[in-house]
Amino acid sequence: MKLADRVSLIEEAATLATAAKAAEMKRAGIDVVGFGAGEPDFDTPEHIKAAANRALAAGHTSYAKPTSGIPEARAAVCKKFLRDNGLTYQPDQVIVTVGGKEALYLAFMALLNPGDEVLLPVPYWVSFAEQIKLCGGVVVPLVGSDATDLKITPKQTAAALTPRTKILVFNSPSNPGGFAYTPAKTRAIADVLAGRDVIVFSDEMYDQLRYDKLPGGASGKSGGKLASIGWRSRGGLFGGAAAGASDGGTAAVATGGISVRGAAA
Repeated sequence: MKLADRVSLIEEAATLATAAKAAEMKRAGIDVVGFGAGEPDFDTPEHIKAAANRALAAGHTSYAKPTSGIPEARAAVCKKFLRDNGLTYQPDQVIVTVGGKEALYLAFMALLNPGDEVLLPVPYWVSFAEQIKLCGGVVVPLVGSDATDLKITPKQTAAALTPRTKILVFNSPSNPGGFAYTPAKTRAIADVLAGRDVIVFSDEMYDQLRYDKLPGGASGKSGGKLASIGWRSRGGLFGGAAAGASDGGTAAVATGGISVRGAAA
């Protein structure tokens, strides 16, 4: 059987390959620490498991109705973004998806036409590049230097922009870089994009894993279109995201597990 040509464009995720190898070594009795998939080394917290059990016992086992997610879950997402990020959304702006990769794939698929360019700072989460290619986009890597601690700069961002640029992926705190941008540096990059038809995917998946007072992400700092990729329970419940157009436009974008479409108030 001949597979579609697009399959040849993508490679196996290095993180999952590493995790599989580590699991194989453990089964063979080897004492190994895996640095592949981003999973906690503890079990899902008891209150999360109890809530899941209650939902099962109550018969919540069929398709979500509506398919965009049950109203209670979407309302909870709105409360989270208001409480933690100062962003105001309505439940009808929220879509719940099955995990982060699905939401991210839907976001790229909804926005990218063949040949559209995506600015992708290096280092990056491995699935970004593969999904961009699968959706017909062109990866434009932005490689930071030792002098900037691997962070990209406004000048570098401006130099990479072309008429085909559609998306900038912005990840702070960085996975796997482990660094975060200051608000001033984030604003400087946002200013470069102001007035341009470029959407920012702000990956804020790790905004709760910070050990100082430095705020993460680009939420509220972009003068243009913004897809704010939200939060993940590291205890194993689900991934999450939000997307919106901060200029009052419309977006159907996100990664994480939850996408928000519309304008941030």
